[in-house]
Amino acid sequence: MKRVTYGQLRRVLIELGFKETRRANGVALEHKPSATLLLFRPYDENDRMQPAEVWHVQKLLDERDLLEPESFESLLTKAPA
Repeated sequence: MKRVTYGQLRRVLIELGFKETRRANGVALEHKPSATLLLFRPYDENDRMQPAEVWHVQKLLDERDLLEPESFESLLTKAPA
């Protein structure tokens, strides 16, 4: 998987129903129906994310039956960088 920007990941998560909350010390993306909360440092839209963070998000989405791994990569590819 190529490097992913925060903006790409954010768009995928918002499409899945996550709500973003920004504070000075970080960003939270929450999906209340599945009790899923993702916390990140305060990324800007064009900041490249660490591969381990993207992998963790993909793993959680799969474990919570929110999105299949193949669909995750496809959606990230479609999201503008």
